[in-house]
Amino acid sequence: MTRKLLPLLMISAALAVAVFPLPRTETGAATRVQPARDKAARPDIVQSRIPFPDTRKAETRRYARRHYGLRTHLLESPKVIVQHFTGSLSYRSAYDTFARDVPDIELHELPGLCAHFVIDRRGVIHQLVSLRLICRHTVGLNWTAIGIEHVGVSDGDVVGNRRQLSASLRLTRWLQSRYAIRTLDVIGHNESLSSPYHHERVRSLRRQTHGDFKPATMRTYRRRLERGADPATVGSDAAGRSVRLGRSVQGRWIVAHEIGDGHIHDKVLVFGAVHGNETAGMAIARRLRRAAVPAGLGLWIVDNLNPDGAAEGTRQNARGVDLNRNFSRHWRRIGRRGDQQYSGTRALSEPETRIARRLIRRVQPMVTIWFHQPLALVDRSGGSSEDLRIERRFARLSGLPLRQIQPYPGTATRWQNHGFPGTTAFVVELPRGRLSAAGVKRYASAVLGVAR
Repeated sequence: MTRKLLPLLMISAALAVAVFPLPRTETGAATRVQPARDKAARPDIVQSRIPFPDTRKAETRRYARRHYGLRTHLLESPKVIVQHFTGSLSYRSAYDTFARDVPDIELHELPGLCAHFVIDRRGVIHQLVSLRLICRHTVGLNWTAIGIEHVGVSDGDVVGNRRQLSASLRLTRWLQSRYAIRTLDVIGHNESLSSPYHHERVRSLRRQTHGDFKPATMRTYRRRLERGADPATVGSDAAGRSVRLGRSVQGRWIVAHEIGDGHIHDKVLVFGAVHGNETAGMAIARRLRRAAVPAGLGLWIVDNLNPDGAAEGTRQNARGVDLNRNFSRHWRRIGRRGDQQYSGTRALSEPETRIARRLIRRVQPMVTIWFHQPLALVDRSGGSSEDLRIERRFARLSGLPLRQIQPYPGTATRWQNHGFPGTTAFVVELPRGRLSAAGVKRYASAVLGVAR
């Protein structure tokens, strides 16, 4: 908050409410904004910032003073998220439009138009402007609204693109979680006049709005936000549902399967394979998907985090990176491309590790089991006495010895156990070769036993 703005806001709380009203309930009574949902994971965001020098900030302050009576260029505690489409099929044209700080063709004002985010046709989220800055995207709401543009020419063009819509929902949920924005305050540009936060001092612009993202579209969009529905969901069966998490380097889908009680807090997550030449755990994952899961248990299963490596029979992914050296905890450069344990150019450089990170942040499992080969042991990967209790139980149920493997930099379990205190992630090293049917059954039963 600027020193100039602070006295203005402290003059009178009553005046502030009169000028910028709190949202109202159906009965008309003012109410505080409540968080819309539990903490949501931050999606992958590409930083594609447009120029926003001091001259543009000064133009924004003049704009805010004229339209809202505010002497600031800062976006403080945003209360609304506004969805737009660009009217074109090119991300580059949208970027260039927002980067040029010239008067817009409709209202002929400065600063130039902009949005905080643009989601392209591939579902890549680009951040163009800091969330600390006011952007010109919606008359009457710029003072308190985050703008999200979607590359497309109609509502249907955007919502019919599964990858783009999935990215939009992930971004919006994260913003809601970060700023405690209600789902009712996630609106389309066409709904701007109905927002309780709409405020416009210029009389001629008080009814100005646009046609993008009409109420019918946004009702469906808000329902998806509320129930967590994601267009990446690809099907379901009697046991649960399958969710496309994202694509590997070579474009293969990585899929998670949710079975059991989706509402229970204490979930278990299983990765059948991480290295492409250590795939015995995939048979365990497939058996778990067909298992009768006890009531009160929520189970998430990823058969294979490295489909490209599995297709080639290599430990690494298609870029030659050992995924279990690519996580961010104590990451350091190991080897070079072609080496067995090449750690990549930077932490989380690979789409597969970023997919795993997103899923873990989303599910926040109490227990995560990562299957590897061929050492035939349960690794003491965790650090607490509770971690050890769970690992010891799995070892007893599976018949594998409990040992400690030398900790390596950039492993998934080190990242999880450090970043999610109170949860347990550990490695199970299966024996060499293909598992027998009895072995698959025994290890799957050990997973369910630990989960109980």
